[in-house]
Amino acid sequence: DQVRMRDQGGKGYTCFGGPGFNQTNWIGAWAPGSLGTDYPAGTGIKIEPGSKVVLQVHYNTLTAGKQKDRTSVDFKLESSVIKEATIQPWTNPTWLNKKDTMKIPAFAPDTMHSFAFDPTPFLSGGKPFLMYSANLHMHQLGTRAKLSLQRKDGSEDCLLDIPRWNFHWQGSYGFTAPRVVNPGDKVYLECHWDNTPPMQPIVDGKAQMPKDVFWGEGTTDEMCLGGFYMVAP
Repeated sequence: DQVRMRDQGGKGYTCFGGPGFNQTNWIGAWAPGSLGTDYPAGTGIKIEPGSKVVLQVHYNTLTAGKQKDRTSVDFKLESSVIKEATIQPWTNPTWLNKKDTMKIPAFAPDTMHSFAFDPTPFLSGGKPFLMYSANLHMHQLGTRAKLSLQRKDGSEDCLLDIPRWNFHWQGSYGFTAPRVVNPGDKVYLECHWDNTPPMQPIVDGKAQMPKDVFWGEGTTDEMCLGGFYMVAP
């Protein structure tokens, strides 16, 4: 199958990026600073028998050189749960497919991009659904980001607001009580970046000059990605 072919006989993918095909569902994510977690009681993500789990890892060999991979993953398994849940990534699809739609110009101190959309027609058949937690993800130029619900009545319900972004401390944040997302509500995502000289990475001991940055998987690319753990009716 596609996974086995890309896995190169158990040696791992030779290409950079994600699984490389569309029939995938997220079952979890980890980023620098985050810890393992249990999903809310009575919920879980269904894994069909025969499924393959693809683990994406970003490596850095600039300072330590090549070493043996000692990555391991632990799963907590249940035969059944009361409510089947999913992890839903949230971003503007055009940022992924068109290079010039999420441009962060060189030397710009505060570039902002945002996206808002009603997810209910696609995620819950036009019915309300429950959201249990939220997360945000950017890279090294990020300065602040937020995820919120723009209610149909014009009010705004904050889901997650990170006013001082830190690439080394990010994760999923559970709500004290699930939020109900109703038809007509929009999930709003907003990200800010600073692309001035003080924010540039150091490569081989030299600070890099600012350049135009776009969406990409690499650490020196950028992302504006939200996500939430949800249960549909």
